[in-house]
Amino acid sequence: MHALSKMTLIGIVASLMLLTGCKETYNMTFTNVSGQVIDLAVDSPEGSDDLGSLDNGRSRKYTLKLDGDDLPARCHVQAGGLVKDFTLDKHMKRDLFFYVEERTIVGPLDKNTRVDRTVNEKHKSIKTGNQGVVTGDKVPGEAPKSDGGNTGGGGERIIDQSPVID
Repeated sequence: MHALSKMTLIGIVASLMLLTGCKETYNMTFTNVSGQVIDLAVDSPEGSDDLGSLDNGRSRKYTLKLDGDDLPARCHVQAGGLVKDFTLDKHMKRDLFFYVEERTIVGPLDKNTRVDRTVNEKHKSIKTGNQGVVTGDKVPGEAPKSDGGNTGGGGERIIDQSPVID
């Protein structure tokens, strides 16, 4: 009789585990680097969560638990007037990072590393007044400097080569 009740208990526990499914937990960190205060919200299959206002330079942590059966899960974050769609699945890291910039939301990233954007700007040459990038000492329109060796018309060095013998 004791063995039968033990088997029944194991069967009930196994059935409950199958019914409830496994929960996947995602820890998200949102950092505001936009230069202004933003309102933050996350939408997922579990519903919509308003995370409140986030000051510039501040971060907010958010934990989302999803049933394994809901994965992959389409989610999106709203920050001010910006929206970022993303998908969560079983293969993603559990710690995710988002950066709210002035014009975009960067993420989800699996490392807490801010993405720096490089801006290419045109600069005026002090010597010529022309726009563009000036490299080296050669100024457009100026004759190339001679180093006393064999040079071609464009300032390149010419190397004397003997005929190739087979």
